[in-house]
Amino acid sequence: MKDEIRSRKSEYNGQTFIVEIKRQEYGSWQGAVTWVQGQKKQSFRSALELIKLMDSTMEVSETQWEDEERGIEDTE
Repeated sequence: MKDEIRSRKSEYNGQTFIVEIKRQEYGSWQGAVTWVQGQKKQSFRSALELIKLMDSTMEVSETQWEDEERGIEDTE
Protein backbone atom coordinates (compact mmCIF):
# COMPACT_ATOMS: atom_id res chain seq x y z
CA MET A 1 0.00 0.00 0.00
CA LYS A 2 1.23 3.49 -0.76
CA ASP A 3 1.94 6.01 2.00
CA GLU A 4 -1.58 7.31 2.30
CA ILE A 5 -3.73 7.69 5.36
CA ARG A 6 -7.33 6.59 5.08
CA SER A 7 -9.82 7.63 7.74
CA ARG A 8 -13.47 7.01 8.42
CA LYS A 9 -15.90 8.10 11.11
CA SER A 10 -18.01 5.25 12.41
CA GLU A 11 -20.46 4.43 15.22
CA TYR A 12 -20.29 1.25 17.25
CA ASN A 13 -22.85 0.55 20.00
CA GLY A 14 -23.64 4.25 20.39
CA GLN A 15 -19.98 5.30 20.57
CA THR A 16 -18.32 7.31 17.80
CA PHE A 17 -14.84 6.47 16.50
CA ILE A 18 -12.56 8.00 13.90
CA VAL A 19 -10.32 5.29 12.46
CA GLU A 20 -7.13 6.24 10.59
CA ILE A 21 -5.42 3.47 8.63
CA LYS A 22 -1.79 4.55 8.28
CA ARG A 23 -0.23 1.30 7.03
CA GLN A 24 -1.17 -2.14 5.90
CA GLU A 25 1.36 -4.85 6.64
CA TYR A 26 1.13 -8.65 6.77
CA GLY A 27 -2.53 -8.52 5.76
CA SER A 28 -3.59 -6.33 8.69
CA TRP A 29 -4.00 -2.64 9.47
CA GLN A 30 -1.90 -0.33 11.60
CA GLY A 31 -3.07 3.12 12.55
CA ALA A 32 -4.91 5.11 15.19
CA VAL A 33 -8.46 5.23 16.49
CA THR A 34 -10.05 8.23 18.21
CA TRP A 35 -12.86 7.57 20.67
CA VAL A 36 -14.90 10.77 20.32
CA GLN A 37 -16.98 10.54 23.53
CA GLY A 38 -13.96 9.57 25.65
CA GLN A 39 -11.76 12.19 23.94
CA LYS A 40 -8.93 9.67 23.62
CA LYS A 41 -6.71 8.57 20.75
CA GLN A 42 -4.93 5.21 20.67
CA SER A 43 -2.61 3.51 18.21
CA PHE A 44 -3.32 -0.05 17.11
CA ARG A 45 -1.14 -2.67 15.40
CA SER A 46 -3.79 -4.98 13.95
CA ALA A 47 -7.45 -5.08 13.00
CA LEU A 48 -8.07 -7.38 15.98
CA GLU A 49 -6.49 -4.85 18.35
CA LEU A 50 -8.69 -2.13 16.80
CA ILE A 51 -11.82 -4.19 17.44
CA LYS A 52 -10.74 -4.92 21.03
CA LEU A 53 -10.16 -1.21 21.69
CA MET A 54 -13.56 -0.29 20.31
CA ASP A 55 -15.21 -3.09 22.28
CA SER A 56 -13.46 -1.99 25.49
CA THR A 57 -15.48 1.24 25.48
CA MET A 58 -18.58 -0.81 26.24
CA GLU A 59 -17.09 -1.53 29.66
CA VAL A 60 -16.16 2.16 30.01
CA SER A 61 -12.65 0.94 30.70
CA GLU A 62 -10.63 4.09 30.10
CA THR A 63 -7.60 2.40 31.71
CA GLN A 64 -7.11 0.37 28.52
CA TRP A 65 -7.06 3.62 26.59
CA GLU A 66 -4.60 5.14 29.08
CA ASP A 67 -1.94 2.44 28.85
CA GLU A 68 1.22 4.52 28.39
CA GLU A 69 3.11 1.62 26.83
CA ARG A 70 0.74 1.71 23.86
CA GLY A 71 1.17 5.41 23.02
CA ILE A 72 -2.00 7.10 24.25
CA GLU A 73 -2.69 10.72 23.36
CA ASP A 74 -5.43 13.10 24.42
CA THR A 75 -7.34 14.64 21.51
CA GLU A 76 -8.12 17.85 23.38
